[in-house]
Amino acid sequence: MNILPIIFFATVGVFFTHLLGYRFFRDYAKKNPQAFLFKICLVWFLILLVLLGLSLWGLNFITLFSAFLYCMIVYVCLVYTYFHFFNMSETARRIRILIHLLGQNLSSDQLFELYGPKQMIQVRLLRLCQMGWLRLSPDGLVINNKLVLKVAQFFNLLHTIFRGPLAQDIKK
Repeated sequence: MNILPIIFFATVGVFFTHLLGYRFFRDYAKKNPQAFLFKICLVWFLILLVLLGLSLWGLNFITLFSAFLYCMIVYVCLVYTYFHFFNMSETARRIRILIHLLGQNLSSDQLFELYGPKQMIQVRLLRLCQMGWLRLSPDGLVINNKLVLKVAQFFNLLHTIFRGPLAQDIKK
C-alpha cells in the first residue's frame, strides 16, 4: 500500500482545519495562535496514525514500525515547515510593514508612528499577557509561567555555548 497519499491527506487536513478553525474560532485562535496550530497538528497526527494502522493492518512488526517511523518523520517535517511559515506570517516585522504599505503611500515617519519600537514592545507584551506567560502586578510585569523562564534560560545557555552571551539579565 502506498502511504504517501495518507501523509498528504493529513498534511492538507492540517492546512484546511487551520483555515476553518481560524475562521470559526477566531477568539480562541487569536489568544495563542501557535498553540492553536499545534493542537490541530497533534489531532491530525493521531488521525494519521489511525489511518496508517488501518491501511497497514496485518503486516509484520518491522514493516509496520518502519512505515510508522517514516510517516512520522515526513509528517513532522511538513507540519514543521507549515508551522514556521505561519509563524513568520504572524510575527515578522517586514510582513507587517508590507501589510501597512499595501494600497497606501506612507512615509517612513508615518510607518514609525503606526509601528514604532514602543508599539512593537507593547504588542509583544500584550500577547505574552494574553497567553498567560506574563501578568500585570502593582510592581509591574511578572513572569506568570516559570516554564517560560526555564526555556529562556536554556536558549540563553545554548546561545552562550555557541555564540557568546545573549542576555546577562536572565537569572534564576
